[in-house]
Amino acid sequence: MSSKVHELYDKLRTDFHASPNLERQVLQDLSRIIANAYTQSIGSDEGFCFKFNLPIMAVNKLITRLGLTPKDLLEAYKADWGSRAMTNNMHKDPYYQVLLLLMYYGIQERKDIIRDNALLILLLRIWNGRKSKFLKFCDKRIMKYVVSHMCNKRHLFARYDGPMSLLKDYYVPTLMKTYADQVKRDPKKLQRVLEQAWGRIHQQFVQQGRINIKTGKSEAQGGILRMYMKAKKEGLTISTPTISGMGDEGPSFGDYTTANNRDEIINSATDFITMNPKTTYPQKLISEVNRQTRISVKTIDAILKALHNHQYYDVIHDVLSIVLSRTNVLQKADICSPTFLGAVKKNVISSKNNADARKLQKLCNILLKEIFINTLSLPDAYDKFSITHQIQLRTVIVSGIVYNLRKIICK
Repeated sequence: MSSKVHELYDKLRTDFHASPNLERQVLQDLSRIIANAYTQSIGSDEGFCFKFNLPIMAVNKLITRLGLTPKDLLEAYKADWGSRAMTNNMHKDPYYQVLLLLMYYGIQERKDIIRDNALLILLLRIWNGRKSKFLKFCDKRIMKYVVSHMCNKRHLFARYDGPMSLLKDYYVPTLMKTYADQVKRDPKKLQRVLEQAWGRIHQQFVQQGRINIKTGKSEAQGGILRMYMKAKKEGLTISTPTISGMGDEGPSFGDYTTANNRDEIINSATDFITMNPKTTYPQKLISEVNRQTRISVKTIDAILKALHNHQYYDVIHDVLSIVLSRTNVLQKADICSPTFLGAVKKNVISSKNNADARKLQKLCNILLKEIFINTLSLPDAYDKFSITHQIQLRTVIVSGIVYNLRKIICK
């Protein structure tokens, strides 16, 4: 496995082993940043309105201490993640890149303190960004009312006393439990850790954005922002008596368990598909897909078998994410429900003119082009098909992935 980030890790390991004091200095730098953030947190009564005062320069100085430059980091991550990823400001930020590198070192060398501190500092900055975007002017009295009276007991904001404990005691261990082994096997998965860290914190503020037909603007259907704005509109603060019926039945920003369940389902299904290259499909399924799409039985069988390739892990993972999101899967039982396939057909296969549909189209196109080149030995063939034929081929991809999803979850 070729990885430029792994080469940087080899350099760190060599340097640290040659100079143990250098590793201690790096650990002290990380610990100092954490201690400073913790001191700020316990000295504040802002609750979830709190924003950390992070010493950006202290993190950037870690790059120099490690004998690296921002250019070294950028070139390494660009080589591992691709040029397209580097168009994202977060992906190309040396602040995140050096912390991910240290986290990777901690994973490989079983240095849990370095690993966890690096990840926590990364999460602190993501928290600051989401908080500033959605609740720049946050009234702590309103927020405390929301947390006390509008979040039910399952909600993360109700289970932790502020962002520091939420990030340190919940997000750090859950992210490591989910992704540490993946990152250990493949440092390119650091990109997924970064994106998941951002996505999971983002989800706490806004969820299920939909276009308001009247205004034409995207509005959150869930998330702490929606509840905060409702409480603000109604003049509710922590000093306002609780309104009857606003407990567990009040506005909800969704249980994080839902997202965590989805992650577990998606990871299990993706592993099952990509790690079982000799899978065969029942003739009944192939005949049904043939009836729906009019694609030849031979082509359907070849495409479905070609899905079982570890090189397609990321694309299949993303396809499953869209499928579960569009069908509102909350738990494994939803996938095994008799209504699930109908929801897939309506909300995934037949869905058009929305961001999810466009992303799904791109992902399926990537898979199909690779399959036509590598499996069917027909380079450039996919692009020559009519739009209708491409749609039917994408239906084959979705049908195969959903079949495997139900096979592993409902067995």
